[in-house]
Amino acid sequence: MSEPVGAAATPEKPEIKVIPPKTIVRKLAVGQEVKGRVRRLTDFGAFIDIGVGTDGLVHVSEISPKRISKPADVLKVGQEVTAWIKELDKEKDRISLTLIPPDAVTLRTLQVGQVLTGKVTRIESYGVFVDIGVGHDGMVHIKELAHGFVKHPGDVVKVGDEIEVQVLKVNRRRGQIDLSRRAVLPPPPPEPPPAPKAEKVANEAPSRPGKKAGRRERRAGRQARPTPPADSAASADEMTEAAAEDESSVPTAFEIALQRAQQQSTARQKKPRAKKAWYEQDEDDDVVARTLMLADD
Repeated sequence: MSEPVGAAATPEKPEIKVIPPKTIVRKLAVGQEVKGRVRRLTDFGAFIDIGVGTDGLVHVSEISPKRISKPADVLKVGQEVTAWIKELDKEKDRISLTLIPPDAVTLRTLQVGQVLTGKVTRIESYGVFVDIGVGHDGMVHIKELAHGFVKHPGDVVKVGDEIEVQVLKVNRRRGQIDLSRRAVLPPPPPEPPPAPKAEKVANEAPSRPGKKAGRRERRAGRQARPTPPADSAASADEMTEAAAEDESSVPTAFEIALQRAQQQSTARQKKPRAKKAWYEQDEDDDVVARTLMLADD
């Protein structure tokens, strides 16, 4: 039977296939970048609608590399975000998301020896604290600020300065990070070699000899005097007498001391001794007097 002429043909509706949620989760992959919108905020995280029929959960620790107290401090309901799939539970159709980019540095991915750029947030007498964007400030000890001696950290850096540091140690359980600024600085120039000691001048004035050394030198000089040839016995006798006169003309130290002692003894003998009056006699004189009286009896 033919259709009446002029009748409008009704278009056929396309068949819509609904993919079950489990199939949707299986189409996703860990690390995949997705776009979504914040649907709900809680104290432990945020639920994101990524358009697959199952909302993904972003834990509060995965919202920002920095430390935050609650998701509402960073996100708002209806806000569009870019997230990355962190984990997939295909059996329970659960999706775990993260808002931290895969190439971002976090406390979990921090490695010893890694070089980062951070901002000085606090200065103490023992070192400085630097925000390197992992949610926990790292500490640069005062001895790791520079190669030389540093009296106070404030002499090297100021709050707000951006500095380059190297990771020395990471304690993920306590959230402690030890950093070093000295490790990324160029090495100091080598110290110049010490100057050689100045040589003694040849014509330097000799030190003054002592009395005994001078006396020995004078005697040696007298002994080294050239003597004329012994022509006769008279000349030899004259030389002997001259030498004896020279020897006697120079007194020795013992002779000088003996002469001084004799002079002092003579001076004491010439000085009259004052006689004591009878009332000035001491006990010793009284004892001597009584002894003499007993001897007379």
